[in-house]
Amino acid sequence: MEYWSLCAGLALGYTLGQGVRGWAQGGAGRSHARALRLVLYPPALVAAVALVALASWGERGPIGVVATAFLSYWAGLDVACGAVPLMEGRPYSFTRPIEPDPDAGAEAIRPSWDRL
Repeated sequence: MEYWSLCAGLALGYTLGQGVRGWAQGGAGRSHARALRLVLYPPALVAAVALVALASWGERGPIGVVATAFLSYWAGLDVACGAVPLMEGRPYSFTRPIEPDPDAGAEAIRPSWDRL
C-alpha cells in the first residue's frame, strides 16, 4: 500500500501541478503561492484528520501510508510547478505572477518596457 500511495501521489501531484502552473500564468493576481494554498490545504486537512483518527484508534500501519501519500502528492506539485520549469529554462516566481512561457507564441505578454 505504501508503494501505491507513493507512486499515485507523485503522479497525481505532478499532473495537477502542470495545471496549477498554467492557472498561475493565466491571469492577474495569480501566483504559485496562491495556487498551492488552493491545492494543498484540502489534502493537508484530510491527511491531518486521518492521522489523528488512526492514532486514536491505535492503528500505526496506515499512518505511514497517509503521510506518504500526502508528501508524495506535495512533491509532485512542487516538481511540476518549480523544478521542471527551472530545469527547462522557463521563468519561475513563487509570490509574484509567473510570466507566460516563451513558447506560448502570440499569447506571450511582452515586457512592460517594450511598447512596440
